[in-house]
Amino acid sequence: MKILTVLCFTAALMAAQSTPVKATPVKATPAKPATKGTKAAKVAPPDPGGLPKGAKPVGDFEWRWTDPKGKVWIYRKTPFGYAKMPETAPISATPEPLRSPVVLTAVDLGDQVEFSRPGPLGISRWTKKKTETLSTDEKTALDALSTKEKQ
Repeated sequence: MKILTVLCFTAALMAAQSTPVKATPVKATPAKPATKGTKAAKVAPPDPGGLPKGAKPVGDFEWRWTDPKGKVWIYRKTPFGYAKMPETAPISATPEPLRSPVVLTAVDLGDQVEFSRPGPLGISRWTKKKTETLSTDEKTALDALSTKEKQ
């Protein structure tokens, strides 16, 4: 039975083979020269694919366009087409760093200082000698400790 199935399958595959088709040569027709009496068709430049008329290039892959209402739009070329977004105020060149205030406490242990600060996993504690180099946060905490002790 297996042999009969294999033979039928092989025969079906052989019958399904396609015979090669001979390609027929296509004769090229010469282009007719335009005469003075006929108007040549004007070739329009390719549509940039979504940019409105009057859009001016701002940079690489970016255009600026003002609509009839006076709103300014920015068009950016992406791999998926053009993205349209309203123009916003320019971002300052040197933004201020986002830094949360560090709540650092210090405890004087004689020749060492114990620092602690709250963290996401609880309170972090470490000690440093007063002669070691301290970070700016550690220096401010130590200065705050010394001013407290003087009062």
